[in-house]
Amino acid sequence: MSIYAKKAYEEKGIVLEGSGGQMMDDIKVFTLSFNCYDYLTLEQTRALVVQVVDEFLEQVNAHEKIRPHLHNYPLTVKNVFLMISFRNRLNKRPPKEYIALAYTHQDQIYYSHWDSTKMEASKFCDDFRESFHDAVKIVMQQENMPQLQKLLVP
Repeated sequence: MSIYAKKAYEEKGIVLEGSGGQMMDDIKVFTLSFNCYDYLTLEQTRALVVQVVDEFLEQVNAHEKIRPHLHNYPLTVKNVFLMISFRNRLNKRPPKEYIALAYTHQDQIYYSHWDSTKMEASKFCDDFRESFHDAVKIVMQQENMPQLQKLLVP
């Protein structure tokens, strides 16, 4: 994971804050938690999430020493729990028009904004959810990234 974390920081400006996994006898799920110091729109966040999942899956699936320890091969988005939190270097959350948190669960992507006026302990407000499949199609079209086609295979 450290190799991918370095690449993600250099290419996307996101910082790995935590990692882990779900395993008993083999690896079922990889967990990655990043922070992004930029404020991104929904469209920008969607592209970032899809690209990070794509690159991570590509790296893990190509790693021959890890492969025998995987519960299933090839890994898919269902085997990755990715969370990207957005806050600047002063730890300030973005205004409402930007995404404050995005995460994947199974084959869904969830997006939330930050509402500092909420009285609840969690100030994240769930805004939107979409299937990873739909997000890939949108990113392929908007970003002209046909190489993402491989993510659409069930």
